[in-house]
Amino acid sequence: MGQGKGTEGFFMTHIKPADYRFNYKAGVDLATSMYPQISDSFFFVDTREQNSHVNPVYECLGANWDKVKEAEGLQEVVKYAVISTLEDSTSCACRTKTGHRFIVMYFRRMWQSASSNSAFTLDHELGHQLVPSGFGSSKVRLDGESAADAFASLRTLQRFGTAAGRKLLIRASNARLLAPLNTHVEKDWIHLTGQVLMAIISDSDKKPFQDMSPEDTIAEAESYAQRYAPSRELAEEQWRRLNDIVDDTIIGNFGADTVKK
Repeated sequence: MGQGKGTEGFFMTHIKPADYRFNYKAGVDLATSMYPQISDSFFFVDTREQNSHVNPVYECLGANWDKVKEAEGLQEVVKYAVISTLEDSTSCACRTKTGHRFIVMYFRRMWQSASSNSAFTLDHELGHQLVPSGFGSSKVRLDGESAADAFASLRTLQRFGTAAGRKLLIRASNARLLAPLNTHVEKDWIHLTGQVLMAIISDSDKKPFQDMSPEDTIAEAESYAQRYAPSRELAEEQWRRLNDIVDDTIIGNFGADTVKK
């Protein structure tokens, strides 16, 4: 399958990260073509950047939305998820108590250089929905976040190729390993999944990840999550140690008023 600048497919020539332009609707179309089961299992929500979060502007995408949008209370659930997403500037994968599933995607459209980051984020949320343990809630291991990151890592290598994809994953793994420096969310230790990414990076020159079918990609992501998911105890301890090192008050005041009074 061929491609033009700013578009993508699967089983094709790899994209140069500098040429890639993230497009949410195109990403949804690609995911649906790779995984047809999406059409019957969950839908997508596209948020809009705005000053007011009280009445958010958003658009729901996917054939499944047309089937479930009249379900009792679902509109309010989606609105609440969008408000939370806008307030935290994060994306999320959701499963409701009534069995509905959806992805809320937030990305800054003016950040062209962050296109590959946005692609990783969408793939991460897809991993939550597609990989069997993507919504894992183990009290021992970080299974859910590990599964989502493993899926996103494999898709990064498939999209950008081994060499470029590995460089992008090294950046992503560094961000995961140093999560306390990159988030304002308290006790966000569930995202300390860097060792999963590191395992995939290490194996990327030995395993043909780019040749895997969509379904094999899901299975491989599950396998890496089961083998390399960090323990909750280790993650909590790492989070505590990193937070002890970082003084957010001093960092926040740097360049302004660093004198103690």
